[in-house]
Amino acid sequence: MARSRPSRSPPRAKPNSPHIAIPNGHGNQSVVREAWNFNKIDRIHELYIQYAHENLSLLESTGIPEHKLIQLLRIDNLAYAQAMSLDPLLPHELLPRSYQGKRVAELHRKLIQTVTEHL
Repeated sequence: MARSRPSRSPPRAKPNSPHIAIPNGHGNQSVVREAWNFNKIDRIHELYIQYAHENLSLLESTGIPEHKLIQLLRIDNLAYAQAMSLDPLLPHELLPRSYQGKRVAELHRKLIQTVTEHL
């Protein structure tokens, strides 16, 4: 009787490991680079960062009417959603060095906090 060969399964990541086991010799970073266009994501994030800084500077002035502050919040929510729409929200270990999504989120929170302090 012929013996059957054990099936070869793809390599597995260790439990709680930040690395994803990818068969065929592809490393985590190469899979990330191929799967997402981080040049485009970085450009969109940079636009939001510039926008947020401009609005935070604007908020340093006093006497902004309440309806303008609410309008700013609405526009900021739309801008933030657009800035993060292509972001895969990967674990830190898989993100390229140029990634600015955390900075975008920090500025979004800061802008909301600053507007609410003015209301």
